[in-house]
Amino acid sequence: MREQRHPEYFTPFGTWIRSNLRSDLSITNIDYMIEDYKNQRIMLLEEKQYHGAYGEGQSKTFLVLDSIIKTGAEKFGYEYWDFYTASFTKSVPEDGVLLNNKLCSVQQFKDHCNFKKRFCEPLSWSDFDPSDEVSNRLANRVISGWKHASLL
Repeated sequence: MREQRHPEYFTPFGTWIRSNLRSDLSITNIDYMIEDYKNQRIMLLEEKQYHGAYGEGQSKTFLVLDSIIKTGAEKFGYEYWDFYTASFTKSVPEDGVLLNNKLCSVQQFKDHCNFKKRFCEPLSWSDFDPSDEVSNRLANRVISGWKHASLL
């Protein structure tokens, strides 16, 4: 059964797709793929407003996607800057932003997203094995913990 999210935040198509596809499918959108095509660099950036957490299906999907992008980047000569989560206190960086659960300034966030300087380490999926129930619960507990991260 698909995890129920907040439909008030869906686009019209987001509402349509969730209403018209099988309920046993995990449906997620990819917030941002940032590409520096001149220097062949690419990163994925997931936005979470109000320190939202990943759902179980979304975390599994992003684990697979991260691996696929990493492999494809190598194949095509790109530097993969990895997968990051921007968790906002409200809805924009100026409200407060955690990048992969690490407090950063708006300027540090801009520099990171402009490929000027990495601010933090990429997400670690190493403890997450979707076939292992214990690892699955542990990873989801860690990921869900981002929802409650303090800015202090």
